[in-house]
Amino acid sequence: MGAEDDRERIRAEIEGEIRTLGQKVAFILHPDQVTLRPCATLVFGPPPESPGVKPDPAVVDSYRRAVQVAQLAPRYWTEGEGRYLRHHARFEVEDADGLFELYRMTSEIPGNEVFIYDLPLPFARDLWLPMFWFHRS
Repeated sequence: MGAEDDRERIRAEIEGEIRTLGQKVAFILHPDQVTLRPCATLVFGPPPESPGVKPDPAVVDSYRRAVQVAQLAPRYWTEGEGRYLRHHARFEVEDADGLFELYRMTSEIPGNEVFIYDLPLPFARDLWLPMFWFHRS
């Protein structure tokens, strides 16, 4: 009976700790206990600049249009400033058309990133992101 009581006490402590963990950590440790809506976040910044080299106008124009599309995302925010500015645009499954359009614009910009559930999952760009394309209208 003492061992059973210890197990229940430990289980209660662990469950209490799980509730206090951040959502990301809980998702990693116990994905079966977390219910999240599928979402993808595209992160990109301005095209890289080189001293004495004029940036390609097509790339600059594409970047400007990408920022406009990103600002229309259901959740949009920025971090940093100047050449370290990073745009974050989060899309859910219902917004797959906007996600596709933004990805098409930013896929050639060096340093862009794709996060699924706000996590840098392996093969996020090549495997997980295309699964959103099935939901395009």
